[in-house]
Amino acid sequence: MSSSAQIAGNAPDAVKERVINAHNLISRANIHFGKEIRDDLVLKEVNIRPKADESQRMEARVVLEITVVESMLNVSGNVHGGCTAYLVDM
Repeated sequence: MSSSAQIAGNAPDAVKERVINAHNLISRANIHFGKEIRDDLVLKEVNIRPKADESQRMEARVVLEITVVESMLNVSGNVHGGCTAYLVDM
């Protein structure tokens, strides 16, 4: 995982550090399922902005990147549903 200075976005460094720490906590969990996926995620951006429909509330957007490898694909060559669900669940 990168340092907060290497991550794009308008979120303060303290917020970026919290995202980094959350990812590190998940990565250290003794859960073997999805370890390769989890370990290959790269945090790219953290933004905070007012919600479009409720400007008094804020929302965050966190962008992670991963290179899709063969072990993530199903027999049709598409990203396996289990891999997709795991990424959403994280």
